[in-house]
Amino acid sequence: MSYYALRIATQPPGRGHSIDGATADDWAAAQSLGVPLEDLLCTVWRDVYPLGTNPVRYNVHRLAKIPSRDLGYKVERWADWQGYRTTEAEISSWAQNRNLNCAVNCRTVKALDIDIEDAAVVAKLVAEFERIAGSPVLVRGRPNSQRVLIPFKASGPLESSAVIGRAGVVEFLSNGKMFVLAGGHPSGVRYVHTKGVIPTLLLAQVKAYQTTVGQALEIEMPFTVCCASIQKEEQCLSD
Repeated sequence: MSYYALRIATQPPGRGHSIDGATADDWAAAQSLGVPLEDLLCTVWRDVYPLGTNPVRYNVHRLAKIPSRDLGYKVERWADWQGYRTTEAEISSWAQNRNLNCAVNCRTVKALDIDIEDAAVVAKLVAEFERIAGSPVLVRGRPNSQRVLIPFKASGPLESSAVIGRAGVVEFLSNGKMFVLAGGHPSGVRYVHTKGVIPTLLLAQVKAYQTTVGQALEIEMPFTVCCASIQKEEQCLSD
């Protein structure tokens, strides 16, 4: 896969991380790709407030991957994000804060999260997804891992699920889930992206693709596991 974003050398993560979060262009690009403004979320990539500001210090690396907010004097986990409708004023504010990542609530835009480190398997799954979509698609990755995520839309209701096999896990993130689209990863690198679109798939196409996933993960009878519980939801947050 050819990434067009600048690759940045791995740096050790930390509270005062030198790598910035999402840029104003990242927030604008998300909307131009078809992500509804009200479905955009933020995560705190860099906590700049003094230790002890919060009675219970959140793990900053974890906040980078879950909905969280910068209140101007401390950061907090975002408890009610699933039903939240983001406003234009909030996007304008977030776009100026380089301590935040750009994230997406999976109400409209879903995501295929490929948690696999085998480059050959990942390439096969991405190629098959693009074949079904009929065009090059946007693929989010990072320089220090083979794991990727592909945003997409579905023609009808889609349940969050996961296909688990020998090579790893492939998750289909839908309502009640989220993913980080742009910004920094806790490992110390920025997410990078391929040039492409966010496609819309028919539910039949999604089902057909799940069969391909099952074959790639060496599962004789492809099966899905519903990610229903809060605990499972947190485990399913995209890498």
